Amino acid sequence: MISNKGKIANYLDTLFRLTPDFKDVFERRYRILKMIHMIGPVGRRTLATKIDISERIIRKETDALKENKLLESTLKGMIINAEGKKVLGEMDEIYFEFKGILKKEELLAKKLGVKKVIIAPINVSSEEMTLKSIGQCASEYLLKCIKNDMIIGITGGTTVEKVIESFSIRQKKYKNVTVVPARGSLGNKSEYQANTLVEVLATKMRSDYKLLFTPDKLSEDTIKRLKNEPQIKETIDLINNIDTLLFGIGKSETMTKRRSLDELEINVINEKGAVAEAFGYYFNAEGEIVYEINTIGIDLYKFKEIKNLIAVAGGIEKVDAILSIAKLDSKLVLVTDENVANEILRRFRRKENG
Repeated sequence: MISNKGKIANYLDTLFRLTPDFKDVFERRYRILKMIHMIGPVGRRTLATKIDISERIIRKETDALKENKLLESTLKGMIINAEGKKVLGEMDEIYFEFKGILKKEELLAKKLGVKKVIIAPINVSSEEMTLKSIGQCASEYLLKCIKNDMIIGITGGTTVEKVIESFSIRQKKYKNVTVVPARGSLGNKSEYQANTLVEVLATKMRSDYKLLFTPDKLSEDTIKRLKNEPQIKETIDLINNIDTLLFGIGKSETMTKRRSLDELEINVINEKGAVAEAFGYYFNAEGEIVYEINTIGIDLYKFKEIKNLIAVAGGIEKVDAILSIAKLDSKLVLVTDENVANEILRRFRRKENG
């Protein structure tokens, strides 16, 4: 018996052989709908730049999509309407099969030894758009994980911020759900800090939340004293019982600068071969801890007990970091972009071929 995926593949193969031109039209219109869904309202010129298609073709294709009542024009630009969102949702699986993304996800998860890999479908040169696409995919998966009576932990960072930005609730309210920061605050822009993102997500979900007002880097004596403070102790207890953790993967070199570490610490981290950073830990290529920032939050032992682990990261420069973090736990779900997926698979092929 042929599976649904097999049927879709057979139908597509037949359709593309019968009408070869349809293949290009299908991919083009899918990318246009997806991009407008991500950044709309948007004008034709901006859209043409974002997906690297001429403005003339954009005009032709968007006119066709409007005639089919999938797009609408506003004073601020084009937006995708309810019918367009419905069609786009139905197209996702077809597009993924058409591009071989589903098979690539399965192969990559097997090679990495993780639970699941989700590849963002929009493959563009813009870092902002890549992260936004990853954010949308991760937010949809996060939504599937959320149940009543759950504690959700999140870290800070630009990619996690895109996940929270894209998150859209589909029911009135969850019962007994609490959102908490996984670690102390990172000293960067407030909109990327865990406390800020916790509050935004909890507001969208209309759920409870607890914040952690501690610096990212503390002395051991300070940590001991703070852990006895009632308000901080309450948050720590929640952190130690996180059911779902959403976290970003950082490149070691980038994160040492962002965390404003001193030169001595940076030298130690580099000498120990760190390639990745996540929730205050620095890891080498084998996924082993080589350095830890003294702060309050989730530790690696509790991390391994968490039921749902969702890691988000994009960009070729993070491939080494992703390969390292993938070794931490087989329950991991990785959300990344197609360029990263291709590079990781290329490395596995090269290794297998000697």
